[in-house]
Amino acid sequence: ECGATASALSFITHLKKLCNHPYLVYEELQKSDNRFHCCLDLFPDSFQAKKFDPSTSGKMKVLDYILAVTRKTTDDKFVLVSNYTQTIDQFVELCKLRGYGYVRLDGSMSIKQRAKIVEKFNDPESSEFCFLLSSKAGGCGLNLIGANRQVFAELRPRMRIRKTLACRLVMFDPDWNPANDDQAMARVWRDGQKKNCFIYRLLATGSIEEKMFQRQTHKKALSSCVVDAGQDVARHFSSDQLKELFKLETDTPSDTHT
Repeated sequence: ECGATASALSFITHLKKLCNHPYLVYEELQKSDNRFHCCLDLFPDSFQAKKFDPSTSGKMKVLDYILAVTRKTTDDKFVLVSNYTQTIDQFVELCKLRGYGYVRLDGSMSIKQRAKIVEKFNDPESSEFCFLLSSKAGGCGLNLIGANRQVFAELRPRMRIRKTLACRLVMFDPDWNPANDDQAMARVWRDGQKKNCFIYRLLATGSIEEKMFQRQTHKKALSSCVVDAGQDVARHFSSDQLKELFKLETDTPSDTHT
């Protein structure tokens, strides 16, 4: 039973990362002792693991478009937030590819270094277009006043960005705990705010992400469900529910809205 639980957790993690970008699982699959090694056959022959390509990920392609349009039509800045360091690495590659100035804050930096980075980004004269932030490193009270468009990949409740200007928030993928997503969306709205707030939720249709979103919608009471923390999957999912997570619906534009 313990082995089955571990396998389910491993599969779930791989599927979630695959929804963000195939590169996040490709190198892991190449290891000969990896149980998912056979999945390499599903990658196209043209796939290049060492060369970042936003077009190989549907959500990254959408993010690329949002950044490009905003860059062309406004002077706004973005904050891109993720729980996964690997996803932040992909944000870095995207910024380099498009020539966007960026700063990055993660757990490897000292408090003094973090303060300098935040101050630099908040400077109206700075050329940094994107602030790449690890949500685990972004504690309460972090004030990024230089940005008025905020993009969140996977957000934790501890993350707090105070802002009173217009905001565009992109939920890059859902959290198992609906309260985390609700709190993430609340970060970009403050009482007295006069400009509009736009929230985008990016979901890979028919995948585990849409099933996670459905579970959020219909079972809000499961706010204590944190599969990523390694808790017992069987405590939150029946065998049939687990099987449903791994089904890919390829013949529907939306498995949620029909």
